[in-house]
Amino acid sequence: MVYCIVEGQTDAIILTTIFRRIEGLEVKIIISDGFPSMPAVARTIMSFMERKDKAMIVCDQDNFLRDGYGRDMFGFLMRGAINNPSFQLFTFNPNIDYLVASSDEERGWKRNSGEIEKKVNEHIERILKDETVNKIIGFAKQ
Repeated sequence: MVYCIVEGQTDAIILTTIFRRIEGLEVKIIISDGFPSMPAVARTIMSFMERKDKAMIVCDQDNFLRDGYGRDMFGFLMRGAINNPSFQLFTFNPNIDYLVASSDEERGWKRNSGEIEKKVNEHIERILKDETVNKIIGFAKQ
């Protein structure tokens, strides 16, 4: 099993919609309810993973730029990813929303799961060319 830990519902819908497009790919999305909870969720998942399982954290790079906590968390997550081949950290610069919306676009779509899925499907060809998306899919397929 591949576990994918995300910050919130929008991230989960975007990635679920992408993963559905990849034949044979099974990924369990887990919502951490915010960036600060991600390491605890990752540790919990990794404590019960089987040998062949993998875990990834997918978050927004702008989280690491906000304060000292964010920078410290980035270091912690990077060390974990370097020391464990079953664990990987992926970040979207500046955030995952830019896969489906321009920076000046109204953000009302974020509160509507159907609208999020529609936007992903509208932009799927471009999304599947995104470097971070390709790295995530590659890790999940290994």
